[in-house]
Amino acid sequence: GSTRYRLDPGDSKFDNLYLAGDWTLNAFNAGNVEAATISGLLASNSMSGYPQRDKIVGWNFGRGLST
Repeated sequence: GSTRYRLDPGDSKFDNLYLAGDWTLNAFNAGNVEAATISGLLASNSMSGYPQRDKIVGWNFGRGLST
């Protein structure tokens, strides 16, 4: 799969540039609305610390990703 090529929403390598979309690294390796939503929440967390990652339901579903 493409998981290894997906970019983290909070790690674009540029200051003040955050990524969101179903193509970013998140709980789902698929193009769907759930992946886009979680990606947006992760980008928000990277920008502001809100919502906390452990409060984002499903953010690490099936991936073994840690907080």
